[in-house]
Amino acid sequence: MSILRETIDLIKGATALPGWLRERSASPDERALRRAARCADLADAAGPDCRRLSDAELRSELQAVSRRPESLASISQALTLAGVAMERRLGAWRAFDREQVPDSLLHCYELANEPATRASQVFDDLSLPAEEREVMRGIVRGREMLETIQPADVALPGSFYEALAALDAGSELRFTPTREQTISAALLLRGAIVEMDAGEGKTVSAGLAAIVAASSGRSVHVVTANDYLAQRDADWLTPVYSSLGISVDAVLSSMEDDERRLAYGRQVVYSTAREIGFDYLRDNLRLPPELPVQGPLDTVIVDEADHVLIDQDRTPLIISGEEAEDSGGFRSAHDAVEQLLALHAKQVRLAEANVLFDTDEARAGEDHAMLYAADPESAVLRDAVAKSGMSRHKLMAMLDEMHDEPGTGAYEQ
Repeated sequence: MSILRETIDLIKGATALPGWLRERSASPDERALRRAARCADLADAAGPDCRRLSDAELRSELQAVSRRPESLASISQALTLAGVAMERRLGAWRAFDREQVPDSLLHCYELANEPATRASQVFDDLSLPAEEREVMRGIVRGREMLETIQPADVALPGSFYEALAALDAGSELRFTPTREQTISAALLLRGAIVEMDAGEGKTVSAGLAAIVAASSGRSVHVVTANDYLAQRDADWLTPVYSSLGISVDAVLSSMEDDERRLAYGRQVVYSTAREIGFDYLRDNLRLPPELPVQGPLDTVIVDEADHVLIDQDRTPLIISGEEAEDSGGFRSAHDAVEQLLALHAKQVRLAEANVLFDTDEARAGEDHAMLYAADPESAVLRDAVAKSGMSRHKLMAMLDEMHDEPGTGAYEQ
């Protein structure tokens, strides 16, 4: 029997223990998984009520939930709202595309696309089922609004989506995040690494978590393996993000600085670890008045964490490029430093000469102090101090007095 199988059996056996003992005996991973499962349960329970909301109410409710203190209830509610938005924009909205309308709804679609006079008569035809009239009303209303406003701003009532689901006999327009995807999103929001098999919907899980994080005001970076996946995922989920008032974009290797700066200004940014890493390095090498392209680094969701954090981590990010043309700034700075060093050496020699050859005992202390200021480690100063018995503390005191009183003789150049 494998270790994994034994572990699973032990976990199953632990469920028979009393609640308090089961909680104490559980590992941190088990407790996190149970919390995420509880979050998914609450999200499932809240689903029916959230599906009754209109698109406008859905966005407003998510904004309200994001302002509440973070808790299991608020996170589960936000995940529910994010999931409903996905159901609508990735599923139900295909009813506006003739090529994707299922046979069970084709009759409604064709009637809804009749001339306006005919459509209005159909809406009042009580011989038609209420669900059909509601679906046709929604299609007509949505089509009319799409002529003047962006899809993200089209707000349809919850009754339209409910009627659409009732008539979609084969569930061909259905797109509902699975329980596993909701659990994974809840774990991601807790900072956990989640292992998911191919086809289980990592993109959906990351999208759910990104919506919840972005709705609370955080900037979110979703790190993918390459440019193609970054652009694909951003494009696919844009209708969902936009319907909830969340901006999204992708940062690609082909972009110039202005394009990158604009993309990084979005609430959710899809990109690769390479692009985000190099933009961070380049921003830290920029000198004023150049503006950074990357915004604040707040929340990151890593797709394919083993690839990004292990495989790619073995290759460091190194900034290199062609040697820039000398603008003269470094040469001017170099010359200025050399002049300062030469002037300092001259002042030291002058101070040492005054100490060695000055016969004016009244100025001896001042000469010693000036040499101490120019070069505290001067061998001439050490010999002179040893002979005169003057301490370094006394020299510093004399320098303070000379600083406070104007007139320092030959040294005041």
